[in-house]
Amino acid sequence: MEPRSHPSLSLRRPPMRRTGGFTLLEIMVAMVLLAVIVTSTVSLLFINIRGWNGLVGDSERALDATLIDHRLLAMLRQTVPLVWSNAGDRQLAFSGEPKRLQFISRAPQQYRAGGLFEYLLIEERDSDNRPGLVLYYAPYYPEATGFALPEAGQRRLLYTDTGGITFSYFGSQRRGQPAEWSENWPSGNEGYPQMVRLSFAGEGEGEASSRFARLMTPSPSTTGRNLR
Repeated sequence: MEPRSHPSLSLRRPPMRRTGGFTLLEIMVAMVLLAVIVTSTVSLLFINIRGWNGLVGDSERALDATLIDHRLLAMLRQTVPLVWSNAGDRQLAFSGEPKRLQFISRAPQQYRAGGLFEYLLIEERDSDNRPGLVLYYAPYYPEATGFALPEAGQRRLLYTDTGGITFSYFGSQRRGQPAEWSENWPSGNEGYPQMVRLSFAGEGEGEASSRFARLMTPSPSTTGRNLR
């Protein structure tokens, strides 16, 4: 008779236990998820940086435009009422057209020596035919008997993408005439305008706007002399 082994003494294969590691599939899935998270985070970061830079750029441009407006209107308000007299021909040191304005005013703030400067505001177009407002300026010499700009002096671009710029002038061009708005103010007028309007047509979605400067000049009846 063959001996029988006791069930409790029989050899049993221990159950397979998983060691502390990851399978190749799990590692690949984790790497894909990590790449998606990193890509999304970096994309959001760059979007936020571009948005912040755009906001800062818009704020700086708005601040620059405000400063330019303030200085430009201050120059116009401080127009000096000079009168040139050449061989009996009397002319104002002021000439206004729809796209061009020349006048004499105080020196820019960066010139601490002071004195008077000649200014020319004119619409010019860039290589893409977009209109902008350009300022030419140069020191004024008492011996001058006429404007020297734009042949002499420095140039600075003030406004771009304006959609078009137009000057207009309010005042009485001749003694006894009522004051009214006009597109031109010739240097042969009897007196200076009371007010200058600078109109921007606006481009694209930009709205049309205007700037006004009230000139601190004498009335036409008191400007008929050379104040040099």
